[in-house]
Amino acid sequence: MLTFNLELFSLYIIYISTLLIGFKIKKDKKHKHNENYFQFKPYLYAIIGAIHILNVVLLLEVLRFNETLFSYLIIAQLLFSAYFFIFSINQTRCWKQHRMVVFNFLLIFEIYYASQLAISIIPYLMLILINSYNILEFQFAKFNFKKAIFWD
Repeated sequence: MLTFNLELFSLYIIYISTLLIGFKIKKDKKHKHNENYFQFKPYLYAIIGAIHILNVVLLLEVLRFNETLFSYLIIAQLLFSAYFFIFSINQTRCWKQHRMVVFNFLLIFEIYYASQLAISIIPYLMLILINSYNILEFQFAKFNFKKAIFWD
């Protein structure tokens, strides 16, 4: 039987809130602010890399509890990381943002589940990195429901 999990729900509320905070930052001056994106780009890639590495470390740590599930997750994580880092070089910033939103959204459930199995600081570091990434990355994104393309 499925029950409502307040802790997991809270993690998703925080995640969505950090996305909205990122979109809201400097909303009036987005065009001028976007000119400075390239100064932040190496740091954003470093955060993304840290999220991916910590995720593999976390999955290896909890692998002993459920070998089948977490071995598939490690393979999926490594494949996604390869796909992301190979193709993000030649793609637009929006391409990267869209993939990281979905990846991080799914990662929160994995972090929650893994934190229930293993006693480690890694899940909390990952949550800090994910939420920091959201604020830092999405301050450059434009979001407006009134336009046909509401996220640019």
